[in-house]
Amino acid sequence: MNDTEHSNIDTAPQQVVYSPSDIHLLVKENLKTIQTLLIVEGVYNQCGTKDYRGFWYDAIKSQYAPNKLTIIVPTALRVQMNDGELIQVSGVIEKNLSDDGKVSIQLRVSSLVGKREKEVDEKELRQIELQQRKSALGYRNVDSIIESILYEGKRKPKVALMFAEASITDQDFKAGIQASMGAIEFNTNGTTFTRIPDFIHKLSLLDTSGFDAICLIRGGGSGISEVFDNPDLAEAVINMKTPVISAIGHQVDNPLVCKLADKNIGTPSLLGQFFKDMVERITVEKSHSKAVLLAEVEKRYSDQIKAQENQIKALQGQLSDQNKGFLDQRAKDATEMEKLRNQVSFTIQQSNNRNKRMKFIIICLVILLIVSIVCCILYKN
Repeated sequence: MNDTEHSNIDTAPQQVVYSPSDIHLLVKENLKTIQTLLIVEGVYNQCGTKDYRGFWYDAIKSQYAPNKLTIIVPTALRVQMNDGELIQVSGVIEKNLSDDGKVSIQLRVSSLVGKREKEVDEKELRQIELQQRKSALGYRNVDSIIESILYEGKRKPKVALMFAEASITDQDFKAGIQASMGAIEFNTNGTTFTRIPDFIHKLSLLDTSGFDAICLIRGGGSGISEVFDNPDLAEAVINMKTPVISAIGHQVDNPLVCKLADKNIGTPSLLGQFFKDMVERITVEKSHSKAVLLAEVEKRYSDQIKAQENQIKALQGQLSDQNKGFLDQRAKDATEMEKLRNQVSFTIQQSNNRNKRMKFIIICLVILLIVSIVCCILYKN
C-alpha cells in the first residue's frame, strides 16, 4: 500500500506554483500597451490635491456621459487649463495594477491640443437654473439651528440619517454618531438611491416629520453622478423645508445635490466628526457659560446684599432721626400742654374770683333795695 502511494506521487506530473507577486508580474506584462499617441476630448476636472514630483492626478469627463478618465498632467500644462473647460489633450494610455489587484487606466498627458466652447445641453441648463434658484432662496445655517437647540437644552435636536441600505461601513462615521447620541436624536433611514422616484418620495416623508436636519450620506465609488447629479432629485432637495446636509463620496466629488445642500460636509467620516465636535464644543461652552453665569449671579447677589445692607443702615439712621424728632416733639408738646393747663387753671381761678365779687355786689344791692323799701314804708306811716 505504501509503495503504491509513493509510486503515484513520484509519477504525478509536476505543476507550476505561483506567488501573488508572480501573478502581478504576469498580468502587468499583458497589460502593456503600445505607446500610441491619442487625442482625448472632454470636460477638465481639476481635482488633484497634491503635486507628485511635477505631475497632478486630475480627471477628464465625457461631455455627454458620466464616464471619467484619470489624467496625469504636468504642472506646466495644468496652469494653462481651467476647471470645467472643454479641452483636447494628447497623451498615451497607461494601465496599472495596484498591490490589491485593482486595474486602473490613466492618460499621461504630453500636450494641450486646444480648447473648445462647451456645448450646454438641456440637462446642464436645468442644473444651472437650479443652482440659481438655490442662490436666490439662500442657504440655511444648519450649524446655528442645531447649536441653538443644544444650547437651549429643552430637547435634543432631531436629525435624520438617510443612506443606502447596508452601504455605510465607515467606522469613523459610526464612532462620531455614537459619540453624539447622548445629545442628538438620530433617526436612521435606509433607502435605494438608484430608484430616484422612491428616493424623492422618502425625502418628502422625512421633510414633514419634524426633523431639524436631514443628512444624505453615501460612500465613494461609481454611480455618484448618476444619482446626485439628477435634476429631479436636486429640485426635490431645493424644495425641502428641512435643512439638508450632504456627505457624499470623496472630497473630490462635488455632484449637483452637494452644491444645493444647505451644508456640504464632504464625506461620511467628516459628518460623524462634525456632530461629535459640535456636541463636545457646545458641552464645553455651556459648562463655561454656567460657571461664568454662576459667578455673575453670585456677584450680583453679593452686590444686592451689600446694597440692601446699606439701605437698611440708611433706614435705621432715618428711623433714629425720626424717633429723636418724635421724642423732642413729644417733650415740646408736653411743655405746651403744661403751659396750657396752667393758663386754663389761672383763667378758671380768675373767673371764680370774679364770680365771688359779683355775688357780693348783688347781695349788697339786694340788701340796699330792701332797706330802701323798708324806709319808704316807714316814712308813709
